[in-house]
Amino acid sequence: MYLRFVVLLITRMTSWLRRAAAKLYISQPALSKQIRKLEDQLGTPLLIRDSRHVTLTPRGQRLLEDARQLLALAERCSTSRNPTSCVSRTSSK
Repeated sequence: MYLRFVVLLITRMTSWLRRAAAKLYISQPALSKQIRKLEDQLGTPLLIRDSRHVTLTPRGQRLLEDARQLLALAERCSTSRNPTSCVSRTSSK
């Protein structure tokens, strides 16, 4: 799942699947297949595709925001020697 978040982030940053695939060193069809698999798992489309561009659906945008937070937390955990720095800074309700 971690790779799928990264794929989504890179896809959003580049807006083009071909460029995102090149950055991941995979083919564009393989990237498209992975994104569709994620959409199937989540039961919702994440991207709006046309012949030249890709844009996020509202749910795709929400997933992007959540993925960025998860990646920031993972980075904090992997670089910190303090275990409490891995704890999310948002409060539970």
